[in-house]
Amino acid sequence: MITNLSRSFFGVVYKKNKQLFVFFIGILLYIGVAGYKRINISPFLLWDVYSFPIKADTQTVYSTIYNGQLYYKPWIWDHHKRIMSVYTVPWYAACVANGYKDILEQGGAHFIKKYKVVPDRAVKKLYNSSDEIKQYPEWYKRYISANTGDTIRTLQIYAVTLAYDKVSNNVHVVSKQLLVNE
Repeated sequence: MITNLSRSFFGVVYKKNKQLFVFFIGILLYIGVAGYKRINISPFLLWDVYSFPIKADTQTVYSTIYNGQLYYKPWIWDHHKRIMSVYTVPWYAACVANGYKDILEQGGAHFIKKYKVVPDRAVKKLYNSSDEIKQYPEWYKRYISANTGDTIRTLQIYAVTLAYDKVSNNVHVVSKQLLVNE
């Protein structure tokens, strides 16, 4: 901690150039007020990058039930293995809604053709075919079995749409759709 303020940066600037000192203090005040009022003042201090209101009234979450129990293992969810559940289940749901076509291919194919990122003969191997997408539930069963040590006899994946009620401060289930039942 600086005990002598005259030796601090602002103390030295104040002694040497009072106009520059006022300019620095003005900038600091401007940044403080802009931050408080959530005003974007520069490209690297964009409020929206760090915090933004959730615009959707509903949120879809995916629930996996295996052998009649919820697939929730805290030691897995805090680990890199959770990525395989958190990201692949919504991807599978989107591919099913897209007629078993890989949703990543839509944006990626344009990018690859435009910039020639990979050779044309390799493009087919970047995305999953319809048959590969249809095999996802079997793969997911094996994945859950490997993580839990259980033999998976049944698997259900639900897309659950939730809505937040601001008045009652509660979350309500709007819909529950069965995506996989094996």
